[in-house]
Parts: sequence; C-alpha cells; structure tokens
Amino acid sequence: MREHWDNATVVLQALGMQIGPLDKDGLDVYFTIDRGHYAKTNVKNFDIPKQFRSAMQNAKASDDMDMYATPMAQALRKVLWDYLNKDMPKKQTLIVLTTGVWDGMKDDAEVEVAAAIKEMMRRLQSFYLDRWFGIEFVSFGDNMAGLSRLQGFDDNMKRFGVP
Repeated sequence: MREHWDNATVVLQALGMQIGPLDKDGLDVYFTIDRGHYAKTNVKNFDIPKQFRSAMQNAKASDDMDMYATPMAQALRKVLWDYLNKDMPKKQTLIVLTTGVWDGMKDDAEVEVAAAIKEMMRRLQSFYLDRWFGIEFVSFGDNMAGLSRLQGFDDNMKRFGVP
C-alpha cells in the first residue's frame, strides 16, 4: 500500500469531507499497522483534512508499515467489537482503503476476512441491527490477486455462507 499512500491520503481526505457532516460525533481513522499511535477519533468538520493527512503521514513515516503484515480480519473484528460495545450503536459504514493484498495472515486472507465479515453479520443480527453496519472496500493499484479478492467479496460472499 506504501506506493499508493499519497493517493490514498487524498481519497481519505475527500471522503472525510463528504461524509463528515453526516456524523455528529466525528469520524475515526484506523490503520491495520496501528499499535495505537496513528489513529484519530472523533474528528469533525474542518479538522478532517488536516487530522487525516497528519495520521496518514505519521503512519507512512513509521517503520511499522514495513515490519508488520496486514491483519485485515483482526482489524475488522476490532472495529466490530468497538461498535457493539457502544451504549447505543448507530448506523455506521466502514470504508477500507486497500490494495486487497493482505500478506502474512495465518490462513488464506480471503477466507479469514470472509469469516470475520460473517461473524460481524451474525453478531449484528443477534442485536437486531440488520443493515446498520456496512463495509466498503476502496481499491488501489492493479495487483490482480488483490483486485480478484475484492471482486469476490463484492460478487460472491455466498460461497462463504454470507447472504
């Protein structure tokens, strides 16, 4: 993702400015490489471009980007856990900026991420929160394996038991 970081920064800022007014308590940005250093939470209004750009620059400058794998399933589970543990969950969309290449995961990345999404759906349904939580993958680059993985999530989650 490093080679797409500057483009991802612009996209993140643009998306943030578009959806920022819809979220009264502010937007959050997290990183799969994050060990608590780069995340920004409750960012509002005109702070969005500056804070998101700062978060992206800090993450890019860190050694973490080269040292760690991309634990996408773990990151999705953490977002869901945080979401379900709020006093009053609200409608939320998770936007994932990615190449779709998630190396270093213990199992097949596609299977592991699909299992995390399936678990998310199961938990949301147990809370009667159908359609309250959405995931959007925004792809960067032309890595065929990554693009194929993301296309599979878009077109055929039924093969993983997700309606």
